[in-house]
Amino acid sequence: IKYLVDTRKNLRVYDDQIRLLLKEISILRSSNSFKKIVRVTTNHLSYHPQEINILYARAMAYESLKEIRAMELDLLKILEIDKKNTNTLNALGYSLTIHTDRYDDASAYVTEAYSHDPGNAAIIDSMSWFLYKQGNYSEALKYSKVAYMKDKDPEIVEHHCKILLKNSLFDEFEEVLQNIKNSGNY
Repeated sequence: IKYLVDTRKNLRVYDDQIRLLLKEISILRSSNSFKKIVRVTTNHLSYHPQEINILYARAMAYESLKEIRAMELDLLKILEIDKKNTNTLNALGYSLTIHTDRYDDASAYVTEAYSHDPGNAAIIDSMSWFLYKQGNYSEALKYSKVAYMKDKDPEIVEHHCKILLKNSLFDEFEEVLQNIKNSGNY
């Protein structure tokens, strides 16, 4: 990290500085140093308050620290800059789904993201998850199946399995588990 910080200070091209800052954030994230991420990003944002990637990184650090209101404020700042930012819309909707009971707000953000990028597996998974959290298991299953077919990300697989169980689809659940076991990703 010290090397990245020292090198970044000597770079003249702003985009190169951002790349190194994002690498530093990635290293901090891998060691769960979320408070350090907040400090580093806040410092940068004091000079460049509209830097979307840095706002997003800080928002995700806040989420990891369970500071959901701070996370939401950063994500909303991004949406002020880029109202169609599907990654941010999805992150905000999904985070509200898992950390709050504000399912109507979550639904609005995820639905907006879905309208801009309907083939995105992460967004489709978020659609399934807020439906699941609302108790609409059969509708959640429709989205969950599509997300699972598109991407075997562990979180998508976990959501799909929970939704299968809520719909009493035990054979399909066993099939997913067998596929995971056969793939060696367990």
